[in-house]
Amino acid sequence: DLDIGHFRPRDPEAVQHELLRQQQVAVVRRGHALAHGRLTAARYAAAQHVGVSRRVGAASPVDDALTALGLARDVALSVPQANVSALIAARSDLVATLSERVAEAMAATLGLQVLKLAFATAPEVMVMAWHPRQAADPAHACLRQSFLQLLAASRHGPEPAQAGA
Repeated sequence: DLDIGHFRPRDPEAVQHELLRQQQVAVVRRGHALAHGRLTAARYAAAQHVGVSRRVGAASPVDDALTALGLARDVALSVPQANVSALIAARSDLVATLSERVAEAMAATLGLQVLKLAFATAPEVMVMAWHPRQAADPAHACLRQSFLQLLAASRHGPEPAQAGA
């Protein structure tokens, strides 16, 4: 009834409400070579990576940005979830690239160093989507508003605008 994530709704009629935009960052285990010295796009691309993709071979905003710079990264392993890529990066020499919010949440627990990318990428947009037939349903409206309040509380920010039809 309610899809939340980083995706484009498949149904062209789906109502979509943007929740937040995040930049991508790299995470590496403490002591990783990339954590020492200046992180350039070339050094980043030259490292081995754990990619996050639900579809094999799908391009990411990071890959698009590197291609524009004439670079490509070596994705040695691909996993379907960002939190899995962070776990792998914490226990290997692979570099994971994920949203800053997930990276910051996992860094201390896993002993990761968060590195700002040396090149611009398109922001990762998290959306909430639902079918228009749900828009006027009071229970569904309550669900959407409750989720928005929970998200606002977790960010310690003002309550976001109501997600209407």
